[in-house]
Amino acid sequence: MKIIAQTILLLLAIVLAGCNRNGSATNQQPATNVNALSNPTVVASETIPPPVPIEGLFGVKLGEPLPSSCQITSASETSGGFYAIIFTPPETNSVFDTYVVYLDASRRVVATIDGQGKFYDDSSEFDRTRDAIIAKFRERYGKEEMGGSDGDYWYTWKRGNHDITLTEFMKLNHLELSCTDKDLYDSVEKSKPPVDTHGL
Repeated sequence: MKIIAQTILLLLAIVLAGCNRNGSATNQQPATNVNALSNPTVVASETIPPPVPIEGLFGVKLGEPLPSSCQITSASETSGGFYAIIFTPPETNSVFDTYVVYLDASRRVVATIDGQGKFYDDSSEFDRTRDAIIAKFRERYGKEEMGGSDGDYWYTWKRGNHDITLTEFMKLNHLELSCTDKDLYDSVEKSKPPVDTHGL
């Protein structure tokens, strides 16, 4: 009987020793990889570039005085509180033959820049030119807003209070491009004196 008991105890010891070796009957924690902690792998996240701001056109910046290098052809004060100036900008473009800038009459800073395109006899050339300008601004500023009717369409790109609008007059094969500081433009518009209705 004593021999049987000793045999059973021996078998239990063997079984328990085997379980400890396999880890199935113990609460062993996996070994910590020290190298992984001291030299962690950093996965670089994709960097998204900031949106490109709209600052102006033809080398002229919104909200700033007209560059002294501009050649002025004519200037007149409008009833809306602006100086309308026909000029040659620092950077010209062959698509446009007339350039007009509107200055805040009180601060003498640029509120709007306009480029007026030539009139195309060849409608296919007109379409090619329009498409190239739209593609350029899409590449720089992203997808545009679009509107219009009856052959006159506009395409607008916005950044905060600044926007660029390309307008096409399909019946005339004519393009106009404008860049505006909306806050500055609206502030001048709001500063107009009220219309005199006294005695009416």
